[in-house]
Amino acid sequence: MLVPTWVSLFGISFTLDQISFSEYGDWYSLSYLLLISLPIGIAVGFAVWLLYGVLFWGVGKLFGGQATWQEMQGAVAWAMIPYIAKLILWYLRALFFQEETFTLYTPTIENSLLLLFLYFFFLVLDVLFTLWFYGILFKSVAEAHRFSFWKGAPVVLISIAVLWVALKYGANLVIMPL
Repeated sequence: MLVPTWVSLFGISFTLDQISFSEYGDWYSLSYLLLISLPIGIAVGFAVWLLYGVLFWGVGKLFGGQATWQEMQGAVAWAMIPYIAKLILWYLRALFFQEETFTLYTPTIENSLLLLFLYFFFLVLDVLFTLWFYGILFKSVAEAHRFSFWKGAPVVLISIAVLWVALKYGANLVIMPL
């Protein structure tokens, strides 16, 4: 019961990251972007969860891993929890920065010391949550495959590199951070 909720919330958070990187706030209103991130995010969450599970399972098998596909899906779902915390940051950003949340130019933020401080504070928290996500992902993939953290990290990094290259050169699509 918890896994579908985690996957859906992860997808919404991941989608808000992509909206931010693409600066869609220059073309669409904040309310539209927050609303559209819900159905798209849920679908994206399940797609990423399934894709990561297959990639980490397959690459891990090449490294001698012993995980079943179901174990790997569970490991990926557990790793999504820190990324879900980023969702709180997105809604706080929307509250404080309003229409400038997803835009390239941010004159209101740049002209307010408090908003500028909050911007960098949220940025640091975002980086910490992302690093926490990857740390748990490395460890959970390693645990599922029954090998060390130091063998789990390359499995994740190689899988993500393969996915990034395939999306970039196969579909001319850049998704960050994977």
